[in-house]
Amino acid sequence: MSRWDGSAAKLIAAARQTLATTAYDDLTVRLVAKEAGVAPATAYNHFKSKQHLVAATYLDLLENNPIQHQPAADAHERLSNLFTRLLGLLDDCPEIAAAATVAMLADQPDVKQVRTRIGRLMRANLSKALAPDGDVDERVLTTLEIAWAGALMRSGLGHIPREQATKELNDLAHLVLKGSQ
Repeated sequence: MSRWDGSAAKLIAAARQTLATTAYDDLTVRLVAKEAGVAPATAYNHFKSKQHLVAATYLDLLENNPIQHQPAADAHERLSNLFTRLLGLLDDCPEIAAAATVAMLADQPDVKQVRTRIGRLMRANLSKALAPDGDVDERVLTTLEIAWAGALMRSGLGHIPREQATKELNDLAHLVLKGSQ
Protein backbone atom coordinates (compact mmCIF):
# COMPACT_ATOMS: atom_id res chain seq x y z
CA MET A 1 0.00 0.00 0.00
CA SER A 2 1.51 3.30 -1.07
CA ARG A 3 1.89 6.08 1.47
CA TRP A 4 1.05 8.49 -1.34
CA ASP A 5 -2.49 9.28 -2.32
CA GLY A 6 -4.35 11.43 -4.82
CA SER A 7 -2.20 13.62 -7.00
CA ALA A 8 1.03 12.59 -5.22
CA ALA A 9 0.35 8.95 -6.13
CA LYS A 10 -0.33 9.99 -9.74
CA LEU A 11 2.97 11.86 -9.81
CA ILE A 12 4.91 8.90 -8.41
CA ALA A 13 3.34 6.58 -10.99
CA ALA A 14 4.01 9.06 -13.79
CA ALA A 15 7.61 9.49 -12.64
CA ARG A 16 8.16 5.73 -12.88
CA GLN A 17 6.71 5.66 -16.38
CA THR A 18 8.53 8.78 -17.52
CA LEU A 19 11.90 7.56 -16.22
CA ALA A 20 11.49 4.45 -18.38
CA THR A 21 11.67 6.63 -21.51
CA THR A 22 13.35 9.87 -20.40
CA ALA A 23 16.91 10.39 -19.20
CA TYR A 24 17.25 11.75 -15.68
CA ASP A 25 18.91 14.93 -16.99
CA ASP A 26 15.86 15.59 -19.20
CA LEU A 27 13.32 14.85 -16.48
CA THR A 28 11.42 17.79 -14.98
CA VAL A 29 8.64 18.06 -12.44
CA ARG A 30 6.59 19.84 -15.10
CA LEU A 31 7.04 16.95 -17.55
CA VAL A 32 5.94 14.43 -14.92
CA ALA A 33 3.00 16.66 -13.93
CA LYS A 34 1.87 16.74 -17.55
CA GLU A 35 2.13 12.94 -17.80
CA ALA A 36 0.17 12.59 -14.54
CA GLY A 37 -2.53 15.05 -15.61
CA VAL A 38 -1.70 17.23 -12.62
CA ALA A 39 -1.16 21.00 -12.62
CA PRO A 40 2.52 21.95 -12.22
CA ALA A 41 1.70 24.03 -9.12
CA THR A 42 0.10 20.97 -7.52
CA ALA A 43 3.14 18.87 -8.42
CA TYR A 44 5.47 21.40 -6.80
CA ASN A 45 3.29 21.41 -3.67
CA HIS A 46 4.09 17.71 -3.27
CA PHE A 47 7.64 17.59 -4.63
CA LYS A 48 9.88 20.64 -4.45
CA SER A 49 12.34 19.43 -7.10
CA LYS A 50 12.95 16.60 -9.52
CA GLN A 51 15.46 15.19 -7.03
CA HIS A 52 12.74 15.10 -4.37
CA LEU A 53 10.32 13.43 -6.81
CA VAL A 54 12.84 10.80 -7.92
CA ALA A 55 13.95 10.03 -4.36
CA ALA A 56 10.30 9.67 -3.33
CA THR A 57 9.71 7.38 -6.32
CA TYR A 58 12.59 5.17 -5.16
CA LEU A 59 11.22 5.13 -1.60
CA ASP A 60 7.80 4.19 -2.97
CA LEU A 61 9.37 1.32 -4.91
CA LEU A 62 11.02 0.01 -1.74
CA GLU A 63 7.93 0.46 0.45
CA ASN A 64 5.63 -1.23 -2.06
CA ASN A 65 7.91 -4.25 -2.32
CA PRO A 66 8.54 -5.16 1.31
CA ILE A 67 11.17 -7.73 2.05
CA GLN A 68 9.74 -10.98 3.32
CA HIS A 69 12.56 -12.40 5.41
CA GLN A 70 12.61 -16.11 4.72
CA PRO A 71 13.65 -18.46 7.46
CA ALA A 72 17.26 -19.32 6.74
CA ALA A 73 19.89 -21.36 8.44
CA ASP A 74 22.14 -18.48 9.35
CA ALA A 75 22.64 -14.72 9.14
CA HIS A 76 24.77 -14.98 5.99
CA GLU A 77 22.01 -16.80 4.13
CA ARG A 78 19.40 -14.28 5.32
CA LEU A 79 21.64 -11.40 4.21
CA SER A 80 22.25 -13.07 0.86
CA ASN A 81 18.50 -13.40 0.35
CA LEU A 82 18.05 -9.73 1.28
CA PHE A 83 20.75 -8.47 -1.09
CA THR A 84 19.50 -10.66 -3.93
CA ARG A 85 15.91 -9.48 -3.44
CA LEU A 86 16.77 -5.79 -3.18
CA LEU A 87 19.17 -5.72 -6.09
CA GLY A 88 16.74 -7.84 -8.12
CA LEU A 89 14.06 -5.26 -7.44
CA LEU A 90 16.37 -2.57 -8.79
CA ASP A 91 17.08 -4.73 -11.83
CA ASP A 92 13.36 -4.62 -12.54
CA CYS A 93 13.50 -0.78 -12.50
CA PRO A 94 17.05 0.17 -13.54
CA GLU A 95 16.02 3.65 -14.62
CA ILE A 96 14.73 4.44 -11.12
CA ALA A 97 17.87 3.01 -9.51
CA ALA A 98 20.16 5.09 -11.73
CA ALA A 99 18.14 8.29 -11.28
CA ALA A 100 17.80 7.76 -7.53
CA THR A 101 21.56 7.34 -7.18
CA VAL A 102 22.00 10.91 -8.40
CA ALA A 103 18.84 12.41 -6.87
CA MET A 104 19.47 11.17 -3.35
CA LEU A 105 22.77 13.03 -3.17
CA ALA A 106 21.00 16.38 -3.47
CA ASP A 107 21.55 18.76 -0.58
CA GLN A 108 17.88 19.65 -0.14
CA PRO A 109 15.80 19.32 3.05
CA ASP A 110 13.00 17.38 1.32
CA VAL A 111 15.46 14.95 -0.24
CA LYS A 112 17.22 14.55 3.10
CA GLN A 113 13.93 13.52 4.72
CA VAL A 114 13.34 10.88 2.03
CA ARG A 115 16.97 9.71 2.25
CA THR A 116 16.56 9.32 6.02
CA ARG A 117 13.43 7.19 5.54
CA ILE A 118 15.23 5.00 3.02
CA GLY A 119 18.15 4.64 5.43
CA ARG A 120 15.84 3.61 8.27
CA LEU A 121 14.11 1.08 6.03
CA MET A 122 17.45 -0.42 4.97
CA ARG A 123 18.74 -0.48 8.57
CA ALA A 124 15.60 -2.32 9.68
CA ASN A 125 15.94 -4.86 6.85
CA LEU A 126 19.62 -5.47 7.56
CA SER A 127 18.98 -5.73 11.29
CA LYS A 128 16.20 -8.27 10.81
CA ALA A 129 18.36 -10.31 8.43
CA LEU A 130 21.29 -10.24 10.84
CA ALA A 131 19.36 -11.22 13.94
CA PRO A 132 15.62 -11.85 13.82
CA ASP A 133 15.63 -11.85 17.63
CA GLY A 134 16.91 -8.25 17.64
CA ASP A 135 20.33 -8.98 19.20
CA VAL A 136 22.41 -7.15 16.58
CA ASP A 137 26.09 -6.25 16.78
CA GLU A 138 26.02 -2.53 15.91
CA ARG A 139 29.49 -2.67 14.34
CA VAL A 140 28.39 -5.37 11.93
CA LEU A 141 25.14 -3.55 11.15
CA THR A 142 26.93 -0.26 10.46
CA THR A 143 29.53 -1.99 8.28
CA LEU A 144 26.79 -3.63 6.21
CA GLU A 145 24.88 -0.33 5.90
CA ILE A 146 27.99 1.33 4.51
CA ALA A 147 28.63 -1.60 2.18
CA TRP A 148 25.05 -1.50 0.92
CA ALA A 149 25.26 2.25 0.23
CA GLY A 150 28.56 1.82 -1.59
CA ALA A 151 27.29 -1.07 -3.70
CA LEU A 152 24.16 0.86 -4.59
CA MET A 153 26.24 3.87 -5.58
CA ARG A 154 28.72 1.87 -7.66
CA SER A 155 25.95 -0.06 -9.36
CA GLY A 156 23.70 2.96 -9.88
CA LEU A 157 26.52 4.89 -11.52
CA GLY A 158 27.18 1.98 -13.85
CA HIS A 159 30.60 1.08 -12.44
CA ILE A 160 29.60 -2.51 -11.76
CA PRO A 161 26.65 -4.64 -12.85
CA ARG A 162 24.09 -5.48 -10.20
CA GLU A 163 25.04 -9.16 -10.29
CA GLN A 164 28.58 -8.19 -9.30
CA ALA A 165 27.23 -5.90 -6.57
CA THR A 166 25.21 -8.80 -5.16
CA LYS A 167 28.25 -11.10 -5.20
CA GLU A 168 30.47 -8.47 -3.58
CA LEU A 169 27.89 -7.74 -0.86
CA ASN A 170 27.54 -11.45 -0.14
CA ASP A 171 31.33 -11.87 0.03
CA LEU A 172 31.64 -8.86 2.34
CA ALA A 173 28.82 -10.10 4.57
CA HIS A 174 30.60 -13.42 4.89
CA LEU A 175 33.87 -11.71 5.86
CA VAL A 176 32.21 -9.35 8.34
CA LEU A 177 30.19 -12.09 9.99
CA LYS A 178 33.23 -14.38 10.18
CA GLY A 179 35.34 -11.58 11.67
CA SER A 180 32.72 -10.65 14.27
CA GLN A 181 32.63 -14.11 15.83
